[in-house]
Amino acid sequence: VSYMAPEYLDNRLGTCSDVYSFGVLLWHMYTGRSPFADCRYEAQVAVGVLSGELALEWPAATPAPLLRLGQACCRREPAERPSVQEVLSALSHMEAHIHHLADTTAATAATAAAIDARAPATAPQHACHRPASLPSHAPHLGAGGGDCGAAALSGPRGGGSTGGGETAP
Repeated sequence: VSYMAPEYLDNRLGTCSDVYSFGVLLWHMYTGRSPFADCRYEAQVAVGVLSGELALEWPAATPAPLLRLGQACCRREPAERPSVQEVLSALSHMEAHIHHLADTTAATAATAAAIDARAPATAPQHACHRPASLPSHAPHLGAGGGDCGAAALSGPRGGGSTGGGETAP
């Protein structure tokens, strides 16, 4: 009953009825939920769909082309639904877009792999080297320790000034 077009109950069947059922199937495939699962009885679904009080709610994150197609297929009035040919055309456009995205993603991955292949096999050496111990008068690296990229000079070891009110260079 959940996949039946409203006109089934009035015995006005046609290809538009199949388009409606396909729209419900799209919703089911996208959401992973059974349509109208919150209704306890099939009669609730039938009356709700026929009266227009019950309709599928698409998630906010639904891609626009899928949302447009799904909503169009599930219109209450058969004459307002797309034809089977229009549904096929919309699906073909979505498929082409998906293939384009896949090709773009594959090309990006191939470029990244090529760059990685050209990278040196050993870890890069840091440009600055810190001796094992610093003379007591030498400035030392801040809290970062040996991390050259984030180091900041903080004055002589022990902090403070050089005695004359000036800080070490």
